[in-house]
Amino acid sequence: MDIYNMAEYFEGALCEIRNSKNKLISIGTINRITENFFEILSYNDLLPILPINTPIKISTRRGKHFIIVQGKIYISSESKMKLTEIESLQEVERRNFFRVNTNNIPTQLMYINDTNKKPDQSKEPIPVYLENISLSGLLFSPVNNDVQFTYKQEFIINMPIHKQVLQINIIIERIEIISEQNTKYGCSFSFNDDKQTDLLCSYIFTKEREMLNDIKNLH
Repeated sequence: MDIYNMAEYFEGALCEIRNSKNKLISIGTINRITENFFEILSYNDLLPILPINTPIKISTRRGKHFIIVQGKIYISSESKMKLTEIESLQEVERRNFFRVNTNNIPTQLMYINDTNKKPDQSKEPIPVYLENISLSGLLFSPVNNDVQFTYKQEFIINMPIHKQVLQINIIIERIEIISEQNTKYGCSFSFNDDKQTDLLCSYIFTKEREMLNDIKNLH
């Protein structure tokens, strides 16, 4: 995707602001994108004031399209941030971005009906703990570790988001055996429509703002 050909599409979108070590430092709103700079405005909270030439990473997503870039601070105030020397990081593994811990939220996996690709009501749901979530996937562990899954196995997961439950298709991409009684499963999403990705993005940014506020309250 050519970011600059879709600049207007991303203007107004919420974005993450991270330092060079991928530590989340703020949430902002993309105001303007050109081939020479990214301009970010504050969203709810004041932006951190950073020295000129500080390397920063910006990431956001709308629908099926996402942006991950790095640049250097040219202007920095509590209300506006402008980055220059923009370099795309689109090929970087997206699991490093947009990820929040969900503190082992209990939820359920459902088997998929092969005929209509909807939940198979003839089979009992499987209780799992949701450990973390990003725009590219999630990590879960089964409540009962005697239940085992296989690579590329597909399920539908009940995702509690904004006081509602989204049913999202997932595919198991990696299996992490931590111990005999602890196995974790990394999954990718198979979204049905842009509404699901928009709701997920909104949920992740909400959780990140809560995390930032918690950090500020500790100081």
